[in-house]
Amino acid sequence: LFLISEAELIAAHLPLRTDVKRYASAMYLCELIVRFTRDNDPDPRLYTLFKWAIAALDQDNMPSRIVALAHLQLLEIVGYRPELLGCSRCNQLIRPEQTYMLLPGVGALLCNRCSSSERFPFPPLSVHTLRLLGTSQTLPLDRLHRLHFTPKSLAEALSALHVYTLHLLQQDMHSWSTFCSLAIGNDSTTQGRESRRTWPCSSRAA
Repeated sequence: LFLISEAELIAAHLPLRTDVKRYASAMYLCELIVRFTRDNDPDPRLYTLFKWAIAALDQDNMPSRIVALAHLQLLEIVGYRPELLGCSRCNQLIRPEQTYMLLPGVGALLCNRCSSSERFPFPPLSVHTLRLLGTSQTLPLDRLHRLHFTPKSLAEALSALHVYTLHLLQQDMHSWSTFCSLAIGNDSTTQGRESRRTWPCSSRAA
């Protein structure tokens, strides 16, 4: 066992302690990192991502946006980068007239045309959401703040990433329901009500 005899507080991250939405976002992000890592197996890339995300949660007015961006970066670091350029069945690049879903079993997209004869219980993804996510896969951490999500796109992104993660882990994320309800629970706008219909707050691992 390691023994810590002395410590110095460098960054207090006070907003995470005083804002419940920021706290819930940080809690979900921490659980994601814990689930995808093992004890005594350090990864400098994960540490850099976590340090960036916690600092961004301190300042960003939409903390759930930071969670979505960090979640996607985390999946890439641990080797489960989803393919978001086009449909995995017809091999067509994403097109504005289509909607898509992320298939958890393969980590790739399926367009609504290819899925018309089948029923899949997976969250839909608009082209706007996919372009934001695709762009985020190509940007360094210090430029991710340039990406702006609508409430609907953010709900789509987080829902799809969550369902994909449940399949990878084969276990529930305990902090998801709290994060989900607090992130949009107080939004009474039309966009907020639309987003609530998109979020699978009660999803379980298949």
